[in-house]
Amino acid sequence: MSIKRIKGLTAIAALSIPLFILCGCNEDEEQKEPPKLNHKNAVEYYVTTTRENNLLVITTKKDIYSNFKLLSSTTTKDTLPDLGTELVSTEDDDGNQIQKNEPIAYDIYFHSERK
Repeated sequence: MSIKRIKGLTAIAALSIPLFILCGCNEDEEQKEPPKLNHKNAVEYYVTTTRENNLLVITTKKDIYSNFKLLSSTTTKDTLPDLGTELVSTEDDDGNQIQKNEPIAYDIYFHSERK
């Protein structure tokens, strides 16, 4: 590469990077909306958790859509040991600190990959 070309690319990069940064900073995190559900071709998962008799019941519902039609729906239930509670400090409406026992939650992760 010639020196003129390298200088030109450097100048373009030097001007472009701040522009990209400024454009990216204009969006507020609160303005971002989750994608709208589209049942053209989709797999939806609904996960709910409830506590029953020192157990945590995790209910997972899976709906599969193709061309806007529900092809199948499957519901499964799993039970896990309840993790108990932990003492958490929160604020009431008047700004006073309150100690409350809150249930300890399991972390739930979803991984999606395309092969």
